[in-house]
Amino acid sequence: IVMGHFENTAMMHSMIQNWLDGQCRGINGIGGGLVLMFVPNQGALSQAAVWPVGAVTDQRLVVAAQTAFNRQQAVIGAQSDVDQTPAKNSVVSHPLRSGGQTVGAVALSVERSRGGDGKAVLKDMMRGIAAFDALLERRDPARPGATGRVLELIGTALSHESCKDAATAVATEMATMLNCDRVSIGFRASRYATLEALSQAVDFKTEQGLIRLIAAAIDESIDQAATVIYPPSETSRPQIVQAHGELAQRGNPAICTIPMVQSGKVLGAICLERSGEQGFPTEVVSLSEDVAALIGPVLELKRVHDQPLRKKFAAGLRRKIFGSEGQRGLVVKLFALGAVALLGALAFVPVEYRITATARVEGAVQRMLVAPTDGYLKAALVHPGDMVKKDQLLAVLAEDELKIEQRRWQAEVAQAQNAYGEALAKQDRAAMVMSKAKIDEAQAQLSLVEEKLQRTEIRAPFDGVVIKGDLSQSLSAPVKRGEMLMAMAPKDEYRVILEIDERDIGEISIGQRGHLAVAALPQDPLPISISRVTPVADTIEGRHFFEVEAKLTQSAERLRPGLNGVAKIEVEQRSLLWIWTHRATNWLRMAFWSWLG
Repeated sequence: IVMGHFENTAMMHSMIQNWLDGQCRGINGIGGGLVLMFVPNQGALSQAAVWPVGAVTDQRLVVAAQTAFNRQQAVIGAQSDVDQTPAKNSVVSHPLRSGGQTVGAVALSVERSRGGDGKAVLKDMMRGIAAFDALLERRDPARPGATGRVLELIGTALSHESCKDAATAVATEMATMLNCDRVSIGFRASRYATLEALSQAVDFKTEQGLIRLIAAAIDESIDQAATVIYPPSETSRPQIVQAHGELAQRGNPAICTIPMVQSGKVLGAICLERSGEQGFPTEVVSLSEDVAALIGPVLELKRVHDQPLRKKFAAGLRRKIFGSEGQRGLVVKLFALGAVALLGALAFVPVEYRITATARVEGAVQRMLVAPTDGYLKAALVHPGDMVKKDQLLAVLAEDELKIEQRRWQAEVAQAQNAYGEALAKQDRAAMVMSKAKIDEAQAQLSLVEEKLQRTEIRAPFDGVVIKGDLSQSLSAPVKRGEMLMAMAPKDEYRVILEIDERDIGEISIGQRGHLAVAALPQDPLPISISRVTPVADTIEGRHFFEVEAKLTQSAERLRPGLNGVAKIEVEQRSLLWIWTHRATNWLRMAFWSWLG
C-alpha cells in the first residue's frame, strides 16, 4: 500500500521523517515523537521515523502507536499507563490512513503543563494528519488529474470553520502536493501583509525573524501584483526580488510567490519554498496560480467571517460609500466641494478676534507695614486673607527695653528739674541755663522713646485685606528697622495685570474691553478694560511679554488679590482663516526679511 508510491524505502522514510519533524516543531511542549508504518510483507508495524532524529526509541511511544493502530482510533493517556512507571508526560497517538486504509500510527509525548488531557494537542495534530494521505500518494501535479487535486484543496479549505485552520491545512497539503519544504499564506492587512499560516506549523510566532522575511516576500508579490520567482531566469521579465533574496539566504534557495486576486483586488499571496537545486517548473507555477485564483476567495471569505463585529461594520460602511468607481468619484467630488465651501467660510466669514493672555489680580493700592525699630515680635493678631478695619491692631513688638529707657529718661527729666529749682533759688543764671538745657534734652529723648512705644503697635492704615505676612510662626523673632512685616490692599479695589505676548502687543490699545476668568471662579468671567500699557518688555523662562494693566468694570465680592487666570481681549472682527494662520504668516514674513531683506 505504501511502498507503491515511492521508489524505495529510504525515500519513504525521509518523507515521513520530514513530516514528523514539522509536526513536533509546530506543536508546543512536544518531548518526542514516533511513526510506525505497516509492512504488508512482514504483517507487522515497523519504525519509520523518530523525533528528535537519532534519539533512542521510547517503548512507551511504541506501545501507544500500536494501540492506536489496533483500535483504529485516537488514544490519549499518561506515559505511566504503559509500564506503570510514574511520568510527567502524556502520550497522544493517532492512526495514519492512506487511500481509505490504515497504514500506520503516530505517537507524541507532550508535557502535561502544555497538553493537559491531550485533547488540545490532538486537535493540533489533526491538521498535519489530514495531509498525510497526500504525503504518501505524492502525485505529480503536472499530469492530467491535477484539477482534481485543486478541487481537493478547495474541499480541504471548506472543511474548516476558521480561516487560520483552513489556511494551515491548505498550506500543509500544498507543501506535500508540490514537493515544497515550506508553504506560507499571507493576507494584506492595512499597508503590510500578515502571515496567516505555515505548512505543518500551528504556532509560528516564535520565529519572528523568519516571519518578517516571509511577510516581506509576500508584500513584494502583492505590490507588483504578479508571480515572483527566485532566482529569476534569464528570460523572465525584470522584477523586484530583494525580499525574496533575503528569504532565500535563510535556507531555501528556490522561492515562488503567487498573488491571490479577486475581482481585480489582490487579497494576499502564497509563498512556496524549495531546498536544493530544484526550482519551479512552468507547469508547477501554472498549477499554483490556479490554486491561488480559486483558494484566495474562499480563504478571504473565511477571514472576513472571523473578523470582529466592529471591523465588519467598518468594511460594510466602506463598501456602501465606495462600492463602485462612479460612487467613489461622486464622493470625491462632494468632498472637494465641501472643502472649497469650508475654505470659503474660513476666509470670508468674520468672527471676533480676541487676544489671550495670562493674568493675575492685584490690589489697586498695596501698603507695606514695616518694623519701626529694631526689636522682637511679641504678638501677631491677623493672618493673610483676613479682612481688617482701619486702626485695627495687627501685630505688637516687644516694648520692655523701651519702657526701661522711658523710665531712665523720666528720671533724667526729674533730676534736671531739681537742679533747675536749686539754681533758681540761688539766682545762679549759669546753672539755670545748664539745667534748662538738660531738661529740654531729657524731654526730647523721653518724647522719642514714647513715640517708639506707640509704634510698637502695628495698626491697619485703612479698611482692607491682609495679602502678605504670616507672622504666627515668627513670634519672639528679632526684626530689623524697615523690615517688611505685612502687606495690605484695600477691599474691593483691584487691578488686573495681563502678560501680553510681544507678537500681539501691537493690537492692544487703551480702552479695549475683554473678560477675565480666574482659576477660582472659571464659571463667572469678569469684564475688564485696558487702562495702561507698559512700554517695557519683560522676559521669564524665555517668554517675552509686556505687562498691560486693566481695571474691572464691575465689582466682584469673591475676588481676592493674588488670584491667577486667563484674560481675553476683544480686538475686532477678523476671518477665521486669518486668525488661524496669522502667526505662521508673520513668522514667514520675518524669516523672509531676515534671510533676503
